[in-house]
Amino acid sequence: MKKYKVALIGTGRVAEHYLWLQKMQLTNFLEYLGCYDKSDSKSSEFSKRHGIVQYNSLSELLAKESDFVLIATPSGTHFEIAMEVLKANKNVLIEKPACLRIEQIMELENEANARKLICRSIFQNRFNMAVLQAKSMLESGLVGKVTSFSLRLIWSRNQEYYDDDWHGTWLLDGGVTSQQAIHHIDCVNFLIGIPKKVHAYAQNSLNVLEAEDTLVSIVGIDPNILGTYQFTTAARPCDMEASLMINGTKNSIRISGVALNYLEVFNPVSKNWDRTVAEHVDSGYGTGHAKVFEYFFEGDAISTFPTMKDSKNAVMVVDALYESYESGTEVYVERIKSKSKLGVRTP
Repeated sequence: MKKYKVALIGTGRVAEHYLWLQKMQLTNFLEYLGCYDKSDSKSSEFSKRHGIVQYNSLSELLAKESDFVLIATPSGTHFEIAMEVLKANKNVLIEKPACLRIEQIMELENEANARKLICRSIFQNRFNMAVLQAKSMLESGLVGKVTSFSLRLIWSRNQEYYDDDWHGTWLLDGGVTSQQAIHHIDCVNFLIGIPKKVHAYAQNSLNVLEAEDTLVSIVGIDPNILGTYQFTTAARPCDMEASLMINGTKNSIRISGVALNYLEVFNPVSKNWDRTVAEHVDSGYGTGHAKVFEYFFEGDAISTFPTMKDSKNAVMVVDALYESYESGTEVYVERIKSKSKLGVRTP
């Protein structure tokens, strides 16, 4: 397998997961040529721990020859950094969400296309065995016509998680919906379809942050498919569940586990659930990043690989949920520009 030279921007908890994947020999095809983080102390500690060269400026890192640049910085910084990477004529892969604003995602895509570069974003759960098998079952007609669904994310983030300079802020992050649940929103988009309307309620159930730690919503995908979202990081004591139940005219399937890593099909004979996929994971991240990295250059030929349009659609749903929460009304999801305060500096 070809080795790819990767420049890493951001050395936080997601970057640690990338290096864990390499330690588990799932990404031996990557060669990390260097890293950069605006926090010199964080970058230095990361560099020493993993044996990756630390660069003191973004321009210095971008001057090095690389196959692609991997951005794992706070969400609200993705747009400016990714644009700088593209203007340095480098391919770029951005951790989710690609940007917090819809128009920023489209601007990055236009810049990449104009320069004939590759710009993609990460939704690693699309490569989970359970998600791929569920997609196959839906396409084969096993479920029949989908009638309803329920998406649940029951995770735990202690107050310390939000006590930095970006987590939980409207400008750089948002809450559970945009930071954690956007992965699972994308899976609904991928498996069932993009919602047409949402009516959301949100609050801080336990944690103190600008945005929300809990959100619930009624979701209409088309006139015949009604569903619900339930997201929280106020569960204790740990992450418990990331699940999606899909009901149809013939049967029901359920993707469950802490990272959408199990697949179950309802058995009408035993009146119970039969587990058909069981993928071991160590955390809610799962292992799908390895496939995202592997297929980065082949993404256009792989239907599973998320496009920038998919990234735009996921952020569009998030923005609609926040607009609904802010206005207290049902809102239509379709939009070409963001309407909520996500990604906007507030007084």
